[in-house]
Amino acid sequence: LEGIWDEDDLKREVKERKEREESIRRSKEPVEILKHGRILDVDDDDIKNGFKTLLEECYTGKLGFNEYIQFICNVNIMRKYDFPQYNDINWEKVIEGIETSISEVKKKEDYADIIKNSRRYMWIEGDLRKDFTQEELRSYDIIANFIYGDGIYFDQNRQYYLDNVETETLKVFAISEKKRFDRFDAEMAEVTANCYDKCSQADKNIFPNYFTGIWGNLDREQEFNKEKTVSGLKHFEKCLNTLRNQYEKDKKLVALISLDEFIDKVKRLLEKYAADKDI
Repeated sequence: LEGIWDEDDLKREVKERKEREESIRRSKEPVEILKHGRILDVDDDDIKNGFKTLLEECYTGKLGFNEYIQFICNVNIMRKYDFPQYNDINWEKVIEGIETSISEVKKKEDYADIIKNSRRYMWIEGDLRKDFTQEELRSYDIIANFIYGDGIYFDQNRQYYLDNVETETLKVFAISEKKRFDRFDAEMAEVTANCYDKCSQADKNIFPNYFTGIWGNLDREQEFNKEKTVSGLKHFEKCLNTLRNQYEKDKKLVALISLDEFIDKVKRLLEKYAADKDI
C-alpha cells in the first residue's frame, strides 16, 4: 500500500524463492531441511538427526539472517508443542551467533548497500509478537534492528569519518555535519587528534566549531551511545593534552592559544554528556 510496485523486483523475488524451495526439495541433509523448512512440514527423523547440527551452526554464526529468523519461528512452534529439543537451546549462544553473523556481513565493504538493496527478509508481524517469548523476540530484534534500523547507517557514517577525515578534513567535516552518528569513540578520537595536529593554524582556529557542530548534539539520537561517547571524549581530551605538552615544549604560542580554547570546549561537552551518570 505504501511501497513502490517494481515488476523486476517481484520477478527476482519469485525466482529466488523458487530456487530456494527447489534446493530444499533436492537436499538430503536434515540440517539443510531444518534451515529452510517450516518445522511442521519436516519429518520427525530429520528433526532428530539434524537439530543438534543446526544448533551448532546457529551458535557459531553460520546461518544467514533468514535462516536465523526461520530458526526462531520454528523453535517457537516447537515450544508450543513441547518438542524436547527446545530445552536444549542456549539463547545466549544464539545471540552470540547472530552477532557473529552480523559482524561477518559488516566486513564486506559494500555491506550497507547489500542490505539496503535486498531487504527480502522474513519478519515477525506486530500482532504475532505476543506469541513469542522474551528470549525469542530478543534474538529476532537484533536481526531486525540491524536490517531495518539505523545502526547500519551509523556504522557506515562512522567508517566514512575514520577513513577520510585525516586526508580531506574540511570536506569531511562539512559532509559529516549533515550525517547522523550514535557515538564518538576512542578510535574516532585518535584520528581526530591526529587530524588537528596536522592542520594549518588557520584550520586549527575553525576546527573546534566544526567539532562541536558534529559531536555537540549526539544526545538527540535515540540510539546515542553515551558510555562510549564519554569514554571517547575523555580519550580525546587526553590526546589534546599530549599535544599541548608538545606545543609548549616547542614554544608554539599561537597554537597553544587555540588549543587551550579547544580543550575547554571538549571539557564542556564531556560535562554535558557525563552529567547525572558516573562513567
